[in-house]
Amino acid sequence: MEKKQNDRLLLCFAVIYIIITIAIIYTDTEKGGSLGGMFLVLIFWVIGAVSLSLLVGLNKIRVKTTTDWIALTFSTPIPSLIFSFFCF
Repeated sequence: MEKKQNDRLLLCFAVIYIIITIAIIYTDTEKGGSLGGMFLVLIFWVIGAVSLSLLVGLNKIRVKTTTDWIALTFSTPIPSLIFSFFCF
């Protein structure tokens, strides 16, 4: 039971992280590319990194399987940057 909860929590974190990052980047490109949106993305990434570090550090999320590592990778800015580079 704990494994399913771990997977759901990590997957939800990754999906929410990606959606918010893409939304911020998309609205920034629609407004004309001001630097304010980029600072907002950086602040969001720092908050996300701290949140994820706390969840892993407090053993709320345990990274054991390949699926966990993939979800953890998608909880970082790297896939969001790659996606936004190719789509925007």
